[in-house]
Amino acid sequence: MKSFGLLSLGATLVTLFSCIRALPQGYDYHLGSVNASQSVPTIADILSLASDLLAVQLVGAQATPADIAKLCTDFDFTRLRASGYVISRMQQVFCQAASVTDSVPSLTEVQRLTLEYSSYIWIYQAVGALNGDKARVKRLCASINVANAFAVGQDGTLVKTAICNYANGIELPKPNEPLFAPTNAAL
Repeated sequence: MKSFGLLSLGATLVTLFSCIRALPQGYDYHLGSVNASQSVPTIADILSLASDLLAVQLVGAQATPADIAKLCTDFDFTRLRASGYVISRMQQVFCQAASVTDSVPSLTEVQRLTLEYSSYIWIYQAVGALNGDKARVKRLCASINVANAFAVGQDGTLVKTAICNYANGIELPKPNEPLFAPTNAAL
C-alpha cells in the first residue's frame, strides 16, 4: 500500500523534468521572470516543493517510529544534495515527524500530503513552463477539467483555482509546512 506514494513521486519527477525541458528558451532558471509584478516560479521553488514531497513520502514508507527517527539523525543526503534537493527542508520534515509520532503516520495522512504537494509542484511547473505569460495561463485555466485533474492524482480544485487566480493577477499560493499530526498517545 505504501508504494502509492513512491509511484506518485516517480510520476511527479518525470513530469518535473519534462516541464523543465519545456521551459522557453532564454528563461532564467535561477531568477524566473516577472509579469506585471507577479513572480514566476523558479526551478529552486519547484525543487523546494519536491524536497517536501520526497520527505513526506520517505516518512510514510517507514515501518516503525524508530525508522522515522533514523531519518532525522542518520539519513545520507549526499546524492539528494547533488541533485538539487533542499536538504534542510527534508531534515525539518523528518525530525518533525519523529517528534510527534509514536506510530507511523497513517496512509491517509501521507496520501493527503502527497496529493497536496504534487498538486503544488504541478501548478508551479505549469506557470513556470509558460513563463508566467498571462494569455497562455488564461488558456490553461480554461482548459483544466477539475474531475480529470483528480483522476490523474492532482487536487483538481486547488490546481484550477491557483492557475485561474494567477491568470487574474493573484500570486500563486504557498503550501503549508508538511506537518504530521500528533498521534493520540502523544497528546
